[in-house]
Amino acid sequence: MLHIDHGGARIAYDVTGQGPILAMLHCTASSARQWRPVRDRLDSAFATLAIDLHGHGESDPWPGRRPFRLADDAAAVAAVLDRVGGPVHLVGHSYGGAVALHLALEGRPLASLTLIEPVAFHLLANDRGGSSRLLTEIWDVADAVRAGVLTGDQAAGMACFVDYWSGPGAWAALPGDRQRALAEMAPVVALHFAAAQSDPGSFDDCRRLAVPTLLISGDRTTAPAAGIAARLAEAIPGCRQKVVPGAGHMLPRTHPDPFLRVLAAHLASTAGAEKARLRPAA
Repeated sequence: MLHIDHGGARIAYDVTGQGPILAMLHCTASSARQWRPVRDRLDSAFATLAIDLHGHGESDPWPGRRPFRLADDAAAVAAVLDRVGGPVHLVGHSYGGAVALHLALEGRPLASLTLIEPVAFHLLANDRGGSSRLLTEIWDVADAVRAGVLTGDQAAGMACFVDYWSGPGAWAALPGDRQRALAEMAPVVALHFAAAQSDPGSFDDCRRLAVPTLLISGDRTTAPAAGIAARLAEAIPGCRQKVVPGAGHMLPRTHPDPFLRVLAAHLASTAGAEKARLRPAA
């Protein structure tokens, strides 16, 4: 992994290959390793750039003393993109999707944008159309994670988090070392929830985006994630939405082949990426 210093924190990233840059932002409690199947399956038409967000993988926790914001992770990502140079094809999953959307709304030059169930909960909270009612269940999860941090029972909070996104019993099915590693991530997960709650962005802001955008979701995802996806697909001009049958929120992991086919088709349709292809699965 390579590193840059940004705002008092070391941010890690990995670059592989040559060509147009495909930059990828992982979900909460994951890391740049999440994108290895994409790197391994896309052909040599791309250089892949995977970034560890604050407090994930090899990146330092956010060192600030004020409340953490989406803009803080977005600024760290922007610093890495400035280092590698040139417009990129930006992909973000879940929290990484919320960061990617924030970057796009800030006016970051992008060759294309792919959002995989972005957890931009603030869009629902700030919606004048009344879709904030979808947030009740996800705020319950956020409260469980925060309570786990405050009481010292971080495993209980993360069990609620994992089962919400991956289905009942998902936490119990994890090996003990994975449960312990995820429990240690609870403070960062709580920060992500707070950041997603407090961002001022709105669906109206998304109407001014002028970048080729693909929105991917699963047909078995949660109500808030589905609601955000549907509203974003309506708001972003020219946005294409693809729904992966049988998939939930963690679709890049659980349904890698259909996900990669949809991503490759999107990249192939954008300027400068006409040769996007997938290698056969091993």
